[in-house]
Amino acid sequence: MENPHPQPIYTSSLTSPGNVQLFDSTNRELKIVAQHGFQREFLAYFDTVTEEEASVCGAALKGKLRLVVQDVATDPLLTSESRGVLLRANVRSFQSTPVIDAGR
Repeated sequence: MENPHPQPIYTSSLTSPGNVQLFDSTNRELKIVAQHGFQREFLAYFDTVTEEEASVCGAALKGKLRLVVQDVATDPLLTSESRGVLLRANVRSFQSTPVIDAGR
């Protein structure tokens, strides 16, 4: 069941920056619906992500698996543009885990 108000649940469980993206099946993209600690550049750049884009979240969605980036500065999954956005947002590592219902 989709939570129509993910922000309170998400922010109450985090002290570090993070975000939650939901899959929009009409547009076939992930969309940030809740976030904590990120500034405008990060939010604008990662606002929507598709499976076809060269992004960690898109690759995790496409492969239906968890991906971990241990070092943003050196990970080959990142483009130079996304690496710059992440580093300016003080993100040094992160993980992307798609939560997929049984019908997908």
